[in-house]
Amino acid sequence: MLKLASFRFYYSLVDWTHPAYRDDWETYVAYYQEQICELCTDFGRIDGFVFDGYWPRQEFEPGLEHEYFAPRGKWDLAGTYDLKSVAEIVEVYRKVREMGSVFFLNVGPRPFGDIHPEEQRVLREIGRLIREQ
Repeated sequence: MLKLASFRFYYSLVDWTHPAYRDDWETYVAYYQEQICELCTDFGRIDGFVFDGYWPRQEFEPGLEHEYFAPRGKWDLAGTYDLKSVAEIVEVYRKVREMGSVFFLNVGPRPFGDIHPEEQRVLREIGRLIREQ
């Protein structure tokens, strides 16, 4: 069976640290589009992008931002990750690879670009199990 390689980028549209993100939206959009152009020209054939952080297409009605983006409490990431064990994730990964398909495991950065410590722990364990086989 011939397996075709596919190269895609994951790109987070949200960069809270960029100076224009909060105050100059047109400049910010130009900034991220320039980055996309660079990725499309400097890395050979690109089969696609996975964009993250795309929120509403239209503006909220005045005052509704608080309803959507207000702090609600802890996400209980440890509890969430305990729903699909590391071993189960690795097994799904193996099955997907056997079919020649793409496996996405979405881990988004926090506002300053780091990965939540619990997610780091899970990813390191997944990597360890994959390397052992």
